[in-house]
Amino acid sequence: LSQFPVTNGIYGQFIADGGYQNPELWTPDGWAWRTRTRRAHPLYWGDARFVGEARPVVGVSWFEAMAAARWVSLKTGRKVRLPSEAEWEYAARGSNLKSNYPWGGAWDPKKLNSGYNDDTHRSVGSTTSVGVFSPAGDGPFGHAEMLGQVWEWTNSLFRPYPYHAQDGREDRYSPDGRVMRGGNWADGKYVNRVTARYYYPPY
Repeated sequence: LSQFPVTNGIYGQFIADGGYQNPELWTPDGWAWRTRTRRAHPLYWGDARFVGEARPVVGVSWFEAMAAARWVSLKTGRKVRLPSEAEWEYAARGSNLKSNYPWGGAWDPKKLNSGYNDDTHRSVGSTTSVGVFSPAGDGPFGHAEMLGQVWEWTNSLFRPYPYHAQDGREDRYSPDGRVMRGGNWADGKYVNRVTARYYYPPY
């Protein structure tokens, strides 16, 4: 798993290298969606609230995330993919099943970029450069910003727990909704937990 969320700088390289013009990088449904919508960059690309090479990219569909991962695989020669939901959660908290946070213990708004929580902590109103909350908010394996900043796509379809990898939830060709984890910069402590699950259609 990458140490930090994917940045605008990295995603910009994917765009510049023709990522939106190469059908080999996309799932069949993803390419159909891209051509139908004529999408050439993520939603909010260039929005003043989120610009900056070192900030995490926002507005990325699951289709785009999959294509970008494939592009990185081809560029690096390493097998790069989206994590399963179970892999994401393990990276976020390891074997500490009693903790809702990567750092263990209690909620601490100084360790992540999140929304309003109390009278002494308010959202900065946007994303920040990656690494600002590291290493204080890092997970047990050194992954930063597993909570706050931006929702993170997983490969997994939204299915009930307990997690069973062989029950079809890792099917990359299903049109059903995919699990997102990690919360975001706008929501508060009740969303920014390692146990919070959200999902969207892949588009």
